[in-house]
Amino acid sequence: MGWVPLDYAISNNNIKIADFLLKRDASMSLIHINIGFMKSEIAEFLINQGMSPNLRYEDGITGMMLAAERNNPDLIKLLLKLGVNPNVQNSKTGMTSLMYAASYLNVEVVRVLLEQGVDPNIKDFKGKRALNWIAVDANRKLHASDGEYYAALFLAPFETKQKIIKERNSIKTRNKEKEKEIKKLFNSHR
Repeated sequence: MGWVPLDYAISNNNIKIADFLLKRDASMSLIHINIGFMKSEIAEFLINQGMSPNLRYEDGITGMMLAAERNNPDLIKLLLKLGVNPNVQNSKTGMTSLMYAASYLNVEVVRVLLEQGVDPNIKDFKGKRALNWIAVDANRKLHASDGEYYAALFLAPFETKQKIIKERNSIKTRNKEKEKEIKKLFNSHR
C-alpha cells in the first residue's frame, strides 16, 4: 500500500496540511504505525484528533518503544504526559521502552524514562533487565560492524585506512562514554 497525502503531511511535520486533510475526512486508520517516527508536535496534534497513542504493532512494539529506539525524548515526554504506560512490554520479546533506549545508548531517553519513575527491574522474556541491554546490544553492534570495517580497511588506500581506524576508535570511545553515563543513571535511580 502506497503513501496517501496525510502520510506525506505527517512525515513533513505539517500540521496545517494534516488538519486540512482530516477536516476533509482523510482516514487515520494506518497512521498509528508511524507514531514512533513522528515529531512530538504532529503526534500531539494527531492524538488530539483521535489517534490512540497506545496501539501495538504486529511485531509487539509500541509507539513509545519506537520513540525510545529512535532517540526521540520529546515524543517520549509527550506520551508520558498523555498517560502512556512506559513499563509496557513488547508482546513478543518482553522488552520495555527503557530497554530499547539502553540498547541503542540513547542517554537522554534513558534519563527521561528513569526520571519519570520507569521500573528498571522489569525483565524481558529472556530474564534480562534494561541495564543488561547496554553491554549486550552495544557490544553486538560493534562486532556486527567488524566485517564491514575490515572489508573497508582491506580495500582502502593507506591514508584512508588510518582515517577508518581513527573513526572506529572514536565511535568505540563515544559508545563507552554513553554506556558509563547510562549506568550512572541506573545507579542513581535504585
